[in-house]
Amino acid sequence: MVTAVEAYRDCTARYAKMSELSFWYDGTHVDSLISYFTPADQGRISVHIEKESRSRTHLGAFAKLTSMVDSRPRIDEDRPSRVAIDDEQDALTDQFLTGYRMPLQEDRRFLFDRFTPVDVVRQVVGVASVGMRVYLVLLEGRSGSDPLFLQVKQAAPSVYEPCLGPSRHDNHGGTGDRHQAGAANRDRHVRRLGLVPG
Repeated sequence: MVTAVEAYRDCTARYAKMSELSFWYDGTHVDSLISYFTPADQGRISVHIEKESRSRTHLGAFAKLTSMVDSRPRIDEDRPSRVAIDDEQDALTDQFLTGYRMPLQEDRRFLFDRFTPVDVVRQVVGVASVGMRVYLVLLEGRSGSDPLFLQVKQAAPSVYEPCLGPSRHDNHGGTGDRHQAGAANRDRHVRRLGLVPG
């Protein structure tokens, strides 16, 4: 019993120092999977996991995509891939975030409400999204060092719809697509961006 109480105390102290997203995702550890590999491969796999875990996260995206401007983080322009939209920013951010927040489950809405919008840019992404409106929104947690990126993408009919008929889902996706996107409505998908190709 003492061990359980000590573990609870230690976890509570550790959680008090964590960022919002680190706390939310705590408990997802891949280290336990290494034992399934052969001893000859375990070292190589460990190095790979460690390298990827440092670079392909929301913090990696933040380091790669932003700079400090007037003491505030701003998403870097990289024309034509990322273009600032200052004149439209406030209205677009409010529209995106309200539409994203509403369908979230209560626990996720509680987490989301702990973030404040900081910047938004128009973004050009992969071949499948050519011609669609895509935006990248940067939000910041309470600590000021806890970034959250959301990608907002215009929804469009699937290329399969002419052959298979219209989707029964308003967002042109399926239940799996809705789950993967995080939240969606009739004309856009919103998903958390944490993995930055590169």
